[in-house]
Amino acid sequence: MAERIDDSPVRRIEKGLAARYPLFYVRCGEEDRLEALLAQLAASHYGEARPLAVWTSTEGFAGA
Repeated sequence: MAERIDDSPVRRIEKGLAARYPLFYVRCGEEDRLEALLAQLAASHYGEARPLAVWTSTEGFAGA
């Protein structure tokens, strides 16, 4: 079954930003690519660069 456009991971994150969710949990094997995407989404949503705090199981909590 094809994934609906509104249910894409990027769209779900955009909806979460619009709903002012303070935290997102994302599992991904490409951490650098995901962090770049999240930084882009945050900048487009807020209209400016915002710090991106990241927690990984290998490096712990970083950012902010």
